[in-house]
Amino acid sequence: MPSLPDAWQLANGKISVPAELRTAEWAMLPQWLRERAFYMSAVARAEILDEFRGEVEAIARGGTSIPEAEKRLGAFLEKSGYQPLPGQEGTIKDLRAWRRMRTALRTNVELLQGWGQKQRGMTRAAMMAFPAWELVRIMPRSMPRDWAARWNLSGGKLYGGRRIAMKDSMVWLELSSFADGLGVDYPPFAWGSGMGWKAVPYAEAQALGVIPEGWTPPPRVPADSPNASFQSQPKITSKALRKELARRLQGLAEWHADTLVFTDPNGSRPFTAERLADVWSRPLPDIFADLPGAGQMQREAFLDFVADSSRFHNDPAAGEMKQGRLNWWEDFQRVLARLLPSGRERGGLWRGLTWNTNEQFSGFMAALRRDGYAAREESPAESWAASEQGANKYLAQGKYQVLLRLPAGHSAGRDISPLVRAFKAALLAREVPAGKLAVTDDEVILPSWAGLRVKRIGPLQETRSGKLIEIELEESP
Repeated sequence: MPSLPDAWQLANGKISVPAELRTAEWAMLPQWLRERAFYMSAVARAEILDEFRGEVEAIARGGTSIPEAEKRLGAFLEKSGYQPLPGQEGTIKDLRAWRRMRTALRTNVELLQGWGQKQRGMTRAAMMAFPAWELVRIMPRSMPRDWAARWNLSGGKLYGGRRIAMKDSMVWLELSSFADGLGVDYPPFAWGSGMGWKAVPYAEAQALGVIPEGWTPPPRVPADSPNASFQSQPKITSKALRKELARRLQGLAEWHADTLVFTDPNGSRPFTAERLADVWSRPLPDIFADLPGAGQMQREAFLDFVADSSRFHNDPAAGEMKQGRLNWWEDFQRVLARLLPSGRERGGLWRGLTWNTNEQFSGFMAALRRDGYAAREESPAESWAASEQGANKYLAQGKYQVLLRLPAGHSAGRDISPLVRAFKAALLAREVPAGKLAVTDDEVILPSWAGLRVKRIGPLQETRSGKLIEIELEESP
């Protein structure tokens, strides 16, 4: 079972959405929207929804139990004057009914835990070690559903009599598409199902024939934010009211004629680097004042990386704790995912690597010949130079040198120099390691999900400063 902080992370980011929608109607909405909303079937009173949400958060945080939450919710519903519709007293549609209350609490907590298990299991390292899930029963039910039939109808196969599928299989989403399904690709799949996941090790999945030939883990790209394409056309004709609305949403939205477009400063709406610099330069409402960067958390993560990318290596959790937020890595990765290419970054790129001992150098070359080349799993991105001269400055820092070259025509790079120029004063106010390329206008970023492979390894050369090998890479198809 995933750790409770994983579940709490999702719960803490949800927004209560009171609505008359029934379960089947909610299931018709996109998964990303439902994951960001806290809702209950046919519950349109905001104060009731908020009370349930608070209890679910407390359970996910480990601060209370379901029976304790049920007692408090029962007292709240009585005090609030809640009454079910005539004829629904004591049924599953009555919020006071033990069955409805427990189902609502348990299902929401199980969804949070299932989401956390999926998040932890979908990293590249986790998928290489455990590439598949097995559908298993984790809680008994007096009248269990026919999951064998559901598995078959969802396109699932049996392996040694076990219901196993690759983690990135569409089977998991199909399991939630039945009438009582929750419309997500992780447990519990349906209300009160009692079903869950068991991770299947690579060797076991391979022996059973689950892993397709030539399979490699798909790249992990941050999910779009809810505001990536959000805009509204409020019926406001008064210039004074329009101006006041824009003031209250400063830094978050702006008028384009009669359309209010959300700029998504911490999200994934696509922008050029110059346009994103403009969005990040605008102050957010005062309510964000106590957050890192006064609410411009994506900008702060970007500046952290540019000032000293080594902070993002090896232990992202340390950076998260230092920054006081949970999505430090994702904040930065979304910058790379949202940046529109300028064309400049499609030219040749260079990257210099150095070691001081032959053992370190030989270890790198042996791994390169064995496994190929890829950005390290413990770093969200790599810094490359847009000129060979920019990379050569690093080669003098060690006796054993590797010059990586990526020819023109690739698509994964993102030129961050306009952003660096826009926030150069803020960068210079930070502790930037001596000789860091990022404070020049010559840096292009390759995200860790960019696929690269070795095309040619040159001969070992003797230089004034040490031994050098040039390696040409190319983009994976």
